[in-house]
Amino acid sequence: MSIHIAETVSNVKNRDTRIAKHYTQIITPPKYPRSNRVIPLNQEALKCLNIMLETYGQHQIRDDLIVCTNTGNFPTSRNLQETLDRILRKCELPHYGTHALRHTFATRLLSKTSSHQDIKAVAELLGDDYKVVIKTYLHTDTGGKHDLVDQL
Repeated sequence: MSIHIAETVSNVKNRDTRIAKHYTQIITPPKYPRSNRVIPLNQEALKCLNIMLETYGQHQIRDDLIVCTNTGNFPTSRNLQETLDRILRKCELPHYGTHALRHTFATRLLSKTSSHQDIKAVAELLGDDYKVVIKTYLHTDTGGKHDLVDQL
């Protein structure tokens, strides 16, 4: 199974003066063409997805969306961060921003790569450019450098 990322939720200024809310949420295509992507799910991710769907029930706005608020609306980035904070506190783990989840996913994938094609696949999964992925997520360690030189 996989998840297809084809849309994004954006917060935009509400220009309708009859409505008290200053901002509204709209669904738009991703900003960049490469952000439209398919992400395969492994068994653990599929298990977690099923737990989320059972926990949250059906989304009130659209049934093909995964996460919603208690009122059935789109979560804001603040909603997502507060939820992550509650989970981390319950697990007695330190605070992390939501972007740390993306960074962890990227670096763990990259640690499994063995070719440039694998790195390109990671870039496609993230919806990023190959060079951005290398610069941002590919890390080296001293031990790895020594092992590499020892192979000569």
